[in-house]
Amino acid sequence: MPKVKAVLFDYGNVLCLPQERSDLSLMAKCLDLELDLLETLYWQHRDEYDSGATDGQQYWSKIVRNLNCQISAEQLEQLIEIDFNSWSRPNRVMANWAGSLQEHGYRTAIISNMPIELHRYIVDKCTWLPSFDHYTFSCNIKANKPDAVVYQHCLDALNLRAEETVFLDDREHNVEGARRLGMHGIVFTTAAELSAEISTLGLPELSV
Repeated sequence: MPKVKAVLFDYGNVLCLPQERSDLSLMAKCLDLELDLLETLYWQHRDEYDSGATDGQQYWSKIVRNLNCQISAEQLEQLIEIDFNSWSRPNRVMANWAGSLQEHGYRTAIISNMPIELHRYIVDKCTWLPSFDHYTFSCNIKANKPDAVVYQHCLDALNLRAEETVFLDDREHNVEGARRLGMHGIVFTTAAELSAEISTLGLPELSV
């Protein structure tokens, strides 16, 4: 394997902690829906939202389209805020490691499926995130992982070959998409499990 020059991170469930069921419960309460129904509808329309095909208002309007209810401006603002907060709890171990990689001479980037409103919020408000050399957000390029164009967008920006990068994501199909391009893909579960794997790649130690 060529020398690793960059580590590319998914954002959700890697750099931040997983969304909690209580977050979805707050959204369901805001719309007066059963939690299980809200959870189904939340993910059913998420790909369009992440790709920038819809904005926040359109996304939430689709969720309630067949439920004979309307979303007020106040509800919309509340729903988007709950959604933001649900994806903003830091995974400190991973965020700290991402920062230390640059100190050791590695380049870093985020490759994430993310709607435009959340992208702006994270870049502007999540001060716990370290700086990255590049950001590839699905909403900006109108495509979601595991589409090859998403990974290639990041590689082109960093001017690196796929073989020179490691990609971390919590979803197997996203990692497989990266592997098809030649990246060294790792399915992220916990920092402890990742620590053992990166040692074989010569990457800096991850303190857990």
